[in-house]
Amino acid sequence: MKKNIFAVLVCIAIQSMNGQINSKLAVYSNDASYDKQNRLNFISIAENKPVKETEMLEFINSIVLGNSTTKATVLKVEKDEVGFTHTKYTVSQNGLPLQNKIIIAHCKDGLLKSLNGDLYTPSNPVNKFAISEARALKFALKKVNAKKYKWQNKAEEAHMREVLNDPSFSYAPVGAKVIYEKDGKTFNAFRFNIYAEMPLYRANVYVDAASGKILGEESLICNVNVPGTAATKYSGTQTITCDQNGSVYRLKETGRGQGIETYNMNYTSTYSSTNFTNSSTNWTTTGADQGATDAHWGAEKTYDYFFLNHSRSSIDGNGFKLLSYIHYQTNYVNAFWDGQRMTYGDGNGSSFRIFTALDVCGHEITHGLTGNSAGLIYANESGALNEAFSDIFGTSI
Repeated sequence: MKKNIFAVLVCIAIQSMNGQINSKLAVYSNDASYDKQNRLNFISIAENKPVKETEMLEFINSIVLGNSTTKATVLKVEKDEVGFTHTKYTVSQNGLPLQNKIIIAHCKDGLLKSLNGDLYTPSNPVNKFAISEARALKFALKKVNAKKYKWQNKAEEAHMREVLNDPSFSYAPVGAKVIYEKDGKTFNAFRFNIYAEMPLYRANVYVDAASGKILGEESLICNVNVPGTAATKYSGTQTITCDQNGSVYRLKETGRGQGIETYNMNYTSTYSSTNFTNSSTNWTTTGADQGATDAHWGAEKTYDYFFLNHSRSSIDGNGFKLLSYIHYQTNYVNAFWDGQRMTYGDGNGSSFRIFTALDVCGHEITHGLTGNSAGLIYANESGALNEAFSDIFGTSI
């Protein structure tokens, strides 16, 4: 008994020297690691201190966070092929979500094996809610300063209601009350998802709830710049799936997940239900329109890769409909994922051609997978990882 007590005291002392870990949690620790701010971000559970999977949420709230005002809530549960169950939790303080704070629990055989993520109790916000949501939005829009916003395009909103089968869909930004961390401090804030059409911009913008100051932004537009030597226009003759509508065929299918659909933007910034059509199942289109079949085939192959190799149905694991839009603006030198769909520019006709090569398709769709799984913020180190995963999977596909 004395040896066990001594071991616990040594464990606590070692953990205290190397990083911030509370004494209750140190008793369960077999190993731990810390971030650059010396905050706990990983712990493996000692075999002699088992925690049942059924007691996991209580353990996280009472032992890991250890604060009656800070609570974890289950976000999603996923199982892998080697028998682990991975449960992802969001964290809130006084009922408000702590933005981008995640805890992930890894269990096997009914026992908790390890935890990673934000395994520390956050400080209290340094400010209070003092301005209205409407006033906070004015500060956010002043920061973006766009010429035209997506919610001003009623035709496109109608199109998205149709393809998403959601009659309430709107691009109009709504202020969500959150707690935002910056420079080691936490702030009460309003979060707005602002999507601009001219110039292209989509980001979560965080506004200080007391002063209106812009605390930060997280880009939701995931770009890829493709070297000229890699921007191949064709992938040879490939098998695709399309559908028949009367006497014409369209680049749409329902066999994979909730569907794969490819649309024509006709060199504008407007997203619509304009189909690419053909008179037979033998698509022999030439010129720029052939990029549409590349994108459609690329989306199919990307879906197949994740389904066959990782047992995942589309980017969210639940058959997420893959939408591709071709001929964005004129001479647009890029392709991007905006949180809902892929969009492809045609390039400038000289150093860059249409951005529908297979690795680009795989790259863009993987941004969607990352957003639906790890949720890596598109900035700094997490943004670099976001891009890296898209490059890796784009190449793998």
